[in-house]
Amino acid sequence: MLLPEGVDEHSAPIWSHCEIYIELRTNESHDAFSDEDGEPLESETEEGNETRSLLTKHAADLMACQHRCFLFTVEICGRRVRFLRWDRSGCTVSAYFDIYQEPEKLAAFFYQYSRLTRELRGHDPTAKIASSEEQEALQDAIKDFAMDARARGLSASQVLHTMGNECFAPHVVTVERTEEDKQDKLQFVVGMPFHDERTPCGRATRVYAAYCAETGELACLKDTWRTDDEGFQTEHDIYDTLNKAGVSHLATNLFEGHYMMQETLTSKLTLEEERPKWMKPCNDMTPRVHCRVIQQLGFPLYSAKNSKEVVAAIRDAVQCVYEARDKASILHRDLSLGNILLDKNKGGFLNDWDLASSCENMRLGRTGTWQFLSIALLQDPHKKHSVQDDVESAVWVLLNVSLHYLKLKEKPSTFSIAFFDEVRVDEAADGIPRGGRGKEKLFMSGLPKSVHWECAPLDKLIRDLTRFFGKIFVLRVFRNPDPSHFEELDKLQKDLESGDGILNIFDDALKRDDWLEHDRVFEDQFATPEQRLEKRVRTNSEKTLSGMLASQGLPSTSTRTSAAAPSPAKKARRW
Repeated sequence: MLLPEGVDEHSAPIWSHCEIYIELRTNESHDAFSDEDGEPLESETEEGNETRSLLTKHAADLMACQHRCFLFTVEICGRRVRFLRWDRSGCTVSAYFDIYQEPEKLAAFFYQYSRLTRELRGHDPTAKIASSEEQEALQDAIKDFAMDARARGLSASQVLHTMGNECFAPHVVTVERTEEDKQDKLQFVVGMPFHDERTPCGRATRVYAAYCAETGELACLKDTWRTDDEGFQTEHDIYDTLNKAGVSHLATNLFEGHYMMQETLTSKLTLEEERPKWMKPCNDMTPRVHCRVIQQLGFPLYSAKNSKEVVAAIRDAVQCVYEARDKASILHRDLSLGNILLDKNKGGFLNDWDLASSCENMRLGRTGTWQFLSIALLQDPHKKHSVQDDVESAVWVLLNVSLHYLKLKEKPSTFSIAFFDEVRVDEAADGIPRGGRGKEKLFMSGLPKSVHWECAPLDKLIRDLTRFFGKIFVLRVFRNPDPSHFEELDKLQKDLESGDGILNIFDDALKRDDWLEHDRVFEDQFATPEQRLEKRVRTNSEKTLSGMLASQGLPSTSTRTSAAAPSPAKKARRW
């Protein structure tokens, strides 16, 4: 790795300081790519796959720890040397040259690289290192938020790490705002993201707690590389449409900044009219443009004090889904654990509309987070998204957070939650991942008797919802010539389509007066051994944080700390 002057080469981790990454392998057989005519660019050997995996992982790590538009890396395998350029659309790979025969090429590359400006080396020119005064302002704002967060049960380390550290130094990012023919710029101080997608390509969404010096307030800043296809609606445009239509339970979207000069180059090279003659043909890649969205800051569902707060928030999100379709003809298409949030008043709102689409111009193909996709989308990757898919996703979110963080009477020894992550790939057919069998079985058979929550209204609500969807599945699968069969199926499907059936189930449950006041648990009830080990490490870190918290005027960490987001959310894959 090339490091800036003054950075200890033995320090770890050093991705935040790394300028360029070099993958060095001793043998040419480890080359991740092939230059042979008629062969795919990606080497299919075991050694080549291993090298390519390392290149991709380290590019993802470096770009996750820095504010980057693109990145150069070098691959050296024996005598072979290649140069790679990564951006959010893909990776451009040079042909190899023999370092023994042409060593001057490598020397020339590093000489020219050293003379480039930071922007031409791939650094984002709209982000700069924060001054000590700006870092202090961010820390003060996050301390105030931490007090509110700890009242909800979030652990101190889950909040305070967003201040930033030596692995991710606080930066000041500029957001350009255009409203009613008036353009201005606001600056936000950000530390470490509390959500990021570790991938060198794709949307690479990062979410920060951001302090605005102009307003003196803490907000949510979402940094992402959105699709730049013709006719694509920006998230800000979608929020504008939804707000004008009077859709309730939305995040307060303050504004969105776009950086049209920060667009991906790799996607252009895949177009036939733009492709150089020497380049191997490859699949078209998605063009992307950099943007930042500023929204209200919310709390995750697993920070709710009890099950009634969780249920009320998910009920608000379901209402939002139906209103968005009925009033604005828009579908969300990505209901997940991270997109249904709690506000300060313990109400719920639906966030993250960047995958939303109008009902009239919707493309075929599934979209969303794998663990919460509907059964129909999991089984048919080419299905057109519908409001029923979004509502079913809300049910899976409720079941997921309830199993992990709302108190069960006892953990069933034989019940598995593997259905959330179930994936099947038939390589002999089309090689497309599918799933949903476990979810379908749960709907049709119902929750086992061994699974019961201590809160009776929650227990009945979950069973009522699974029974509602299960009856639809049973009636669809086991056809009966009796006219009453089709009448019942038609009524259930109309209730699901209109929203009356689902919202009534939620409302009947929320009217009950026997909800428990404190039934959220602080230990993940379905944690894997790896997650329990991670929790122990985090708890030890909490103890070392106590002195820091006391010096900053915060109460010391509790011995009962909440666990992080459930594993499915951590490993969530979006489609």
